[in-house]
Amino acid sequence: MSNNKRFFSDQSEITKLKLLFFENYIESYLYKILYNFGSCRLFDPFCGPGRAGDNLGSPLVLLNKLRKVVATPTIKNHLKFEIILFCSDSDKSNIASIEKETAAIKIENVKVICKNQTFDEFHDFVTKSKIAPSKTPKFIFLDPFGYSQIPLNKIEQLAALPNCEILLFVPLMDIYRFSNQDPTAMEKGSRVFLETYTNRAMTGGKTFTNPQDLMMVINITLKTKLNKYVRPMMFDAGSRKNCLFLITKNIKGLILANELFCKGSDTRLNTKITGVDKNTSQGKLDLEVDTVDEVEFKGIITKALENGKLNNIEMTKLYAENYFCQTSARAYLTKLIKKDIIGLTRLGKTSQLCIGATNLSSEPKVEFYLK
Repeated sequence: MSNNKRFFSDQSEITKLKLLFFENYIESYLYKILYNFGSCRLFDPFCGPGRAGDNLGSPLVLLNKLRKVVATPTIKNHLKFEIILFCSDSDKSNIASIEKETAAIKIENVKVICKNQTFDEFHDFVTKSKIAPSKTPKFIFLDPFGYSQIPLNKIEQLAALPNCEILLFVPLMDIYRFSNQDPTAMEKGSRVFLETYTNRAMTGGKTFTNPQDLMMVINITLKTKLNKYVRPMMFDAGSRKNCLFLITKNIKGLILANELFCKGSDTRLNTKITGVDKNTSQGKLDLEVDTVDEVEFKGIITKALENGKLNNIEMTKLYAENYFCQTSARAYLTKLIKKDIIGLTRLGKTSQLCIGATNLSSEPKVEFYLK
């Protein structure tokens, strides 16, 4: 059995969690985008055959969510144009399989296009054709079989498309295990990826402290090159560690990603798959014990407040850009207030902290200051 066929014959725990995040994020995305724009373009250029064993792959997950969302009366009344799901793959047998799978799913106002093409061909098709009108929102799920398939310059050009969000999967451990090699002996794909996605000099020594260090260096590169919000998320299965990056121009997209990922994670950047009670939630208020995230939150907030007051909108953007969810931020802020480290001034008739996405479009209601 080829590596490609073996990959799609079953679904690992990392893949399940990756698709769970994708499923939850795309549902919220579709509700908001279709309500406001009436249409969208969805792209899955590494679509695979549509299934991994008995489990649904990303195109079928997406179609199931589309069927649910467009059937909602509110959304149905807002649809103005056709929704297109574009699936492509370099493997002809995968395309034959996904064509068969998607043909059995009929959804009003939704069209599925399947093409046998490489990622480079997909990139040229999307950036040079009229498949993605400038005003129409676009969502691209980049889930490659290997890291050499996603050159950074191509992602830059895709991210530059108007109204475009990208969810990028990176097989982190495959890259990390090569990162400490002598660059002259390194496989070309690994060397090119590390040279373009990181700003660290490859010396053959300990280039990255650990896989999370590598993830955060890639994150900085993406933020700098793409000029967008980037949300890194690690899925840790012990010897296997892979990650997702959500790339979005919208702060609300970043906030949504924070909320979804932190819901079942161990820290705001990492979720361990083995030996973890997923029923425990972040943000529990404990006046005696400071978690790693809590210590970092305190440092980030107090440093920012040294430069002056922050209103609730500025506070929301600050904690969101540092990947904290609203539940954790509220709990940590409450603790800092109870410890008399920071104070707040209410600008109106409110008893709340007034942080979160729902407050971004209103006037400031609270100011935070360092005591």
